Amino acid sequence: MATPDDDYDEPETHLLQARKLLRQQAPVAQVLRVLKQQHHPLDQQQQSSPFAWASWSAQESMHHTLLCDPVHDIFPLAPWYRASFIRRLCIELEEAVAQDEEGDGEVIEPILRELNVLLCQPTLKAEPGELAACFVTFECPVVVSMYVDLDSSASLQEEQDEQQLQQKQQQQRRQQTLATRIAPKENAVGLKLWEAGYVLTEALLTHPELCQGRDVVELGAGVGLLGLVAAYCLGAASVTMTDVDEKVLLFLRANVECNTAAAATLAAAAVEEEGEEAAAAAAAAAAVVPVIEVAALDWSQPAEYKALLDPPCSSRKKVKQRDRTILAADCIYDHEAIPAFVDVLAYSLQPSSSSSTSTRNTTVLVASTMRNPDTYEYFQEVVEEKGLVMEDMTTSLDSLTDPASSYVSSPFYCPNRAAVRLCSFRLRSDEDENDAK
Repeated sequence: MATPDDDYDEPETHLLQARKLLRQQAPVAQVLRVLKQQHHPLDQQQQSSPFAWASWSAQESMHHTLLCDPVHDIFPLAPWYRASFIRRLCIELEEAVAQDEEGDGEVIEPILRELNVLLCQPTLKAEPGELAACFVTFECPVVVSMYVDLDSSASLQEEQDEQQLQQKQQQQRRQQTLATRIAPKENAVGLKLWEAGYVLTEALLTHPELCQGRDVVELGAGVGLLGLVAAYCLGAASVTMTDVDEKVLLFLRANVECNTAAAATLAAAAVEEEGEEAAAAAAAAAAVVPVIEVAALDWSQPAEYKALLDPPCSSRKKVKQRDRTILAADCIYDHEAIPAFVDVLAYSLQPSSSSSTSTRNTTVLVASTMRNPDTYEYFQEVVEEKGLVMEDMTTSLDSLTDPASSYVSSPFYCPNRAAVRLCSFRLRSDEDENDAK
């Protein structure tokens, strides 16, 4: 780990944005582009130097905020990515200080020290094997406090509601650091992160009522980002993340465990970064572990998804019957798997076989990236054949269209978001049949 600077200024907005991109291992060119952004001066007559981003004070802030990030001690960047960033940063800085006649004319020693360490190491490449797996980290806003199941008196519930109201603004400002370990070079689609997952997560952050106090089930969870956000940031009562590939399930379970274990460590780091008051709030939140389960689920096996979605009355999940949300992101890519996937959606919307759960409300949301029009058209045909109605919610759930939730800035680097479609599903009714006629 790099040694932090003794004195440093509070990171500016563009530095925090660059840190967010760096934690997500966004393209290095994009991180540097953000670093070079200049704030517009209050006096419009003033002109900022194009080399101001490379001044000594700016370099010190860069070193502290980006290269001494405590999150990287827990969730390290891929070695090849960190090396690429530092090399490119030094090249850009050297070019900037050489052209700035009024500047200090050199790259500061702490950043050069990072480069010297790299020069003494063997060349790192993004190849399968030891370097195949790495962490990608996100700063997600805590929109709803974590769900707590209280079997208590009405007075206790009222007290809890009052506390939640008092803490609402503070919770909305708090960020939850979540990490997923991925293996982009492995031949498994579930070990990567996809645009549709980002877009669906953003929609839920804007509309937390879709998860708050509900049982959330994610189909094809992959590395688990969507489920982690539902549990830690959206107040889901429980989260069950499912997948079929055994290697993916190993990563998924490890990601759930590492985020639980890292919460206390990150809360301690907040003492230096945010102050004792913010750290105390983060530590209190870290002490509560959300209810997250990981389960194997083969869509082609009705017995498996029926047991998961409609468990026996003796199951623990039957103690309280809550509304449920079914989520899926980037699951529409395999032509052969589509009928089985739609069968799961259809079953989740059917009234439960248990009379005590007949009033349970189920919401189904599926996000898909438009890659192959023929595949998506086939998906729509199967949805209709199975007696479901599919409604496009891309615009209505877009976070940018909801002024009331403008505090939720996008936590994700997702340049291809325009290619994602977000849809809800329900059972076809008699009214739908009449409309069709």
